[in-house]
Amino acid sequence: MKYEEIPVNQVLRYALCDCGGRLIQEEGSVVFLSCPPQYPHICSVCGHKQTLRGISPELSYKEA
Repeated sequence: MKYEEIPVNQVLRYALCDCGGRLIQEEGSVVFLSCPPQYPHICSVCGHKQTLRGISPELSYKEA
């Protein structure tokens, strides 16, 4: 089997609130076991609470 290696850069990606603040996963919060699961987040600027289908911040990758 052959492999192809592609250089990538790590990127930290934040979901943003309507006010422009970063949504951060609430520490010690529960996970709602819907399908897909939802995670409670809170805005770092205005304090707005929102549930997301993923975790913010998340580590993702971009091609270099």
